Amino acid sequence: GVLPKRLVQVMLEDATAHAPLLYHEEPILRDGEIVGSTRSGAWGHRVERSIGMGYVQHAAGVTADWLAGGRWEIEVAGERYAARAQLQPWYDPKGERIKI
Repeated sequence: GVLPKRLVQVMLEDATAHAPLLYHEEPILRDGEIVGSTRSGAWGHRVERSIGMGYVQHAAGVTADWLAGGRWEIEVAGERYAARAQLQPWYDPKGERIKI
């Protein structure tokens, strides 16, 4: 069955030097509504963006389709930043980029 609460990967859209770092407990918003919070975060050197992990909730289940269908934001120090959310990690887990 589907799970109403899942650990997701988040990444800020902003790839500039002005993008904030994610640490922990930043609110995760979908379509303007808080649906969870980050548990950890850091700078993703391979993706050159601020990334993190956090738990989000949705009564009908947290699925890849639900994640893809929303407008995501992370709130850092009172400001909201556009973000992406997905179930899979941001790096290349199969090593396909190395094989090019």
